[in-house]
Amino acid sequence: MTILVILFLLGIVAVYAVFFLLFKVIWMILKKDSNKWPLFLAGVATVLLGLCSALAMYWGVKKVTAPFKPIIAAAQTADPVYGESTYQAPEYGAELTVYDGMTFSDWMQLGDVDLTVGIDTNAFKKDAAGKTPKAVTFAGIARQRNADEDPFKDFNEVVVSIQNRRQLEIHSSEKATINGREALLVSGTAYSNQGNSVPFWLSVVPADNHLVYYVVAGTVDGPDQLLAKSMVESLRITK
Repeated sequence: MTILVILFLLGIVAVYAVFFLLFKVIWMILKKDSNKWPLFLAGVATVLLGLCSALAMYWGVKKVTAPFKPIIAAAQTADPVYGESTYQAPEYGAELTVYDGMTFSDWMQLGDVDLTVGIDTNAFKKDAAGKTPKAVTFAGIARQRNADEDPFKDFNEVVVSIQNRRQLEIHSSEKATINGREALLVSGTAYSNQGNSVPFWLSVVPADNHLVYYVVAGTVDGPDQLLAKSMVESLRITK
């Protein structure tokens, strides 16, 4: 923390020095000898730059965190939630069977992809014994618009590309029937650059009108992945 404070102060000094030199050059062009105004204007410019940077950072944080308000609100409630429930997103034509405190974010748009991510918010709470669960279940739903005719081929090409960088290991990939539609059911493990492993299940479910749904789920530090598999197989396309 001390190092960060020192670096912050040094940064302020550097910015102030740059502004001072800039105003000093302007004063020399105007053929004025006093340093008072360059010093004063450099201070004002440094403060204004700091305020603008703080406001920009605040706006950026608010914009980034806005979709996650449902998760934040659920995590702040006192009691854990247990049991099976249904997540519904009628605007995006998707329903999913979820478990315990699984809560999803608002949907986000990334080009032709609509996306929501979720986490079991029980991971942020203490159970009746006063303990916080070690296992953390996550999930995500993506809806791709304007998809190609063969989404399974496209998916396999992406997997091959990622596997070549050793960031993803696929344990199984097989055709399945989900919501009465031909689908792809995949299990695998993702690896971080630090070597941490994240097991997951993924389903790829083509719909009508060049739509493809992707559902991913996994449990970190969990004894098994049965709930994750159940979730990705439970997708119901409602429109």
